[in-house]
Amino acid sequence: MLLHIEVQAQQDADFAERMYIYSNRIYDRYARPVASLAVFTDESARWQPDRFEYTLWGCHVLLEFPSVKLNDYRDREQELENSRNPFAVVIQSHLRTIASRKNADLRLQWKIELSRALFRKGYARQEIIDLLRFIDWVMMLPENLDNHFWNTLQHLDEVKTMPYLTSFERKAIQRGHDEGLQQGRQEGLQQGLQKSIVTLLIFRFGALPETITATITAIRSTEQLEQLMASALKSESLEAFTAQIPNT
Repeated sequence: MLLHIEVQAQQDADFAERMYIYSNRIYDRYARPVASLAVFTDESARWQPDRFEYTLWGCHVLLEFPSVKLNDYRDREQELENSRNPFAVVIQSHLRTIASRKNADLRLQWKIELSRALFRKGYARQEIIDLLRFIDWVMMLPENLDNHFWNTLQHLDEVKTMPYLTSFERKAIQRGHDEGLQQGRQEGLQQGLQKSIVTLLIFRFGALPETITATITAIRSTEQLEQLMASALKSESLEAFTAQIPNT
């Protein structure tokens, strides 16, 4: 079977027809059963299409599709709070982002609460990493409040051991970049890049083997160092980064 999901953020008179067209095209391409589902993230209380159909000269075409409206969960906060389903956190993040659209201080408070709750619910390590990424991406804050969020969470022991790409890493990257540029003026661009890469890797993955540090500091190509900086940012593990180092 194939799963077709549409996430719709605003009302669209042609949405149901689009569901039918996409579902049909998927079946036409793969010739397998298709389950089409809709997730509505808009704030309308009434708009929630669940079918497309027409009748012509005795022919009846119909596609019915299950749908869920995240707005319907506004009054089910306790249920979401008690649930261990990761999508409960996704829904909470979405609803609280909408509710705090004009109140950044309240969004900061909720963002900290949701992040801390991940550790209490006993999620697996990768689930925590993924959900922290999602929360940080959805519940965006002004820079001063984002700094406060960063300062609060960085003192959690659990967070210190979790490498994930959020505002935490973006700040570390910026600090490393700034330090690297300063070092570049003093010691040369290459050495500045080397120090930035090592700083970022230590922040993401902890203490580095001396062999990796030595290998990075031995690279003289600015182009290779810039590529390694990108790899240090994107790699999911130290092993994945190491595989990108030339001649390793």
